[in-house]
Amino acid sequence: MKFRMLFVAALLAMCSLAFAQGSSVALSENTFALTNNCDGSGGCIPNASTLVSIYVDMPPANVAVPPCTVGPRGAEDVLAPLESVDGQPTSWNFNQFLNEDNGFGLCGGWFLFDSWVTSGGAPIPSGPYYMEISGSGTVWTSDTRSFFGGPTEWDAVNWCCRTTSTPCNPTQLVTVPAPAPQAVCIDVCAVPGLPPSTTRIIIPGCPPNQPPHVIILPGCDHLTTLCDRECVAGLVDPMGPVPLALWTYVGGAWVLDVTAVESGCVCVEWLGCEPPPCTPSPDYTIAAGNSDPAHAIGWPRHDCLEACVDQTTVVHICDTFEGEVLDPEKPPYVHVSDGCLTDGCTNTCEPGGAHIVSVVYNTITGCWDVTIMGHANGCYCFSLDGFLSADLLSFDVIPLDNSMKIEFATASETNMDAFEIVRSIRGHEESTTLARIDAEAAAGQGHEYSYVDASALNGTTYTYRLIAVEVSGDRRELGVVEGTPSYSAAVITEYALHQNFPNPFNPTTQITFDLVNDNSVSLKVFNIKGQEVGTVVNGTMAAGRHTVTFDAGILTSGLYFYTVKVGNEFTATKKMMLVK
Repeated sequence: MKFRMLFVAALLAMCSLAFAQGSSVALSENTFALTNNCDGSGGCIPNASTLVSIYVDMPPANVAVPPCTVGPRGAEDVLAPLESVDGQPTSWNFNQFLNEDNGFGLCGGWFLFDSWVTSGGAPIPSGPYYMEISGSGTVWTSDTRSFFGGPTEWDAVNWCCRTTSTPCNPTQLVTVPAPAPQAVCIDVCAVPGLPPSTTRIIIPGCPPNQPPHVIILPGCDHLTTLCDRECVAGLVDPMGPVPLALWTYVGGAWVLDVTAVESGCVCVEWLGCEPPPCTPSPDYTIAAGNSDPAHAIGWPRHDCLEACVDQTTVVHICDTFEGEVLDPEKPPYVHVSDGCLTDGCTNTCEPGGAHIVSVVYNTITGCWDVTIMGHANGCYCFSLDGFLSADLLSFDVIPLDNSMKIEFATASETNMDAFEIVRSIRGHEESTTLARIDAEAAAGQGHEYSYVDASALNGTTYTYRLIAVEVSGDRRELGVVEGTPSYSAAVITEYALHQNFPNPFNPTTQITFDLVNDNSVSLKVFNIKGQEVGTVVNGTMAAGRHTVTFDAGILTSGLYFYTVKVGNEFTATKKMMLVK
């Protein structure tokens, strides 16, 4: 008791000298030190690495506050400048605690009330008080306050200590590596009475016009497969999909700061880069003419346009002469190609892709309206090569065995002379004009045409272009198709059994036969003695060319025969040699 009296007397003497005009409350204890941690470690509070928030606890009337607890939080007020209690302004000063180096052997200190309402010199409210220690989660609480030394000097005693949370070590900075998807688990801290932690996330893998697509989830287990760590789930702001507006692009990387809401861990998932912002080219009008040969102006024309996925651009093609409209029987020949370094366009830009949805004659405006839809963001070349005298209805190729059948039809023809079929091999620039077919439709009417390319080879993919040749000599490309002839695509006109391949063989070979119609089929294999050694087919099969496999793995080397029988209509036998 004598020690405590000396300790407090020294504190109050210093307080009286320094703060003669205010009410002071001394913080002291004669049995243990007021330290940063409840176990007496961490040094006296506050030290160079901690801050102390001092609160005064004002429980409501008729509410008992148990010893060593904190009263209802709604009745508490932080003792800080410019705050008020019951409408009265308050301010406070807090001096460094004394410690062992001052000769007392224990930790203590005081704080001074300025301009507080007092009752007989006692500060109002009178306590109890509690202190929160930054970072450690330690709270010191005094449940009593007693008079000592003078009318403005009060002693807060009977301190007890409790821990509100475990120490928290937040992640301050993390860089998410490429490529996506990637995820990192970060720790965040939100301790009552302390500033929440902030974590800076840096993602260098996305260009300036494509912010990262990031989702932040509570916890680092079971909610996601990218993060895999057991920990208490925390919360941050923002949570969930991160809005694009919260990102900043600094020093070649995207930066995001997240603030803790609840302590724990969160998983930051980077799913890739957002697509760049895209604005398609606006609708516009091309001035051109086709109603009078003297007015055939405004084409050929090539425009570089911007495509955006699933967004459209409408090009209006209208006559340039007052009082005239385009001929509805002569549609424009238009096409698009990826990028703008092709088909007469010379712009350098990121290639995109688009396709023509419709070419419609507008009876109200007298214009042709071309609707184009993007399927890949970037630029593309739109070309108007003129107006067609032939309105193409269809253009197809049918693969055959070492040949291709070409079929096309027009909806209407005007001033047409002929059609040319031009062939090239896919991937090669060289082309050959296979045929010139005279136009046969009456003016304004359509017609169907066909041609067989008998020089095509199985397994080679060919590109066929259909060219319209007008009476004037003008040439227009109407369409492009591709096809690959195949042995199995033959048109069957008679029954046949083909030589097996390979021959000789070991141990498997393929046998091909042709059926004119649906029929029952038997295909058997015999040895040189006429003994049956295998049945390959036995059942009903559809008309067409069929190829089956025979496996002679259990047979010995030698000459064998295979016989096909089709109903009561066809029978044939051929030889084959097995060499092991």
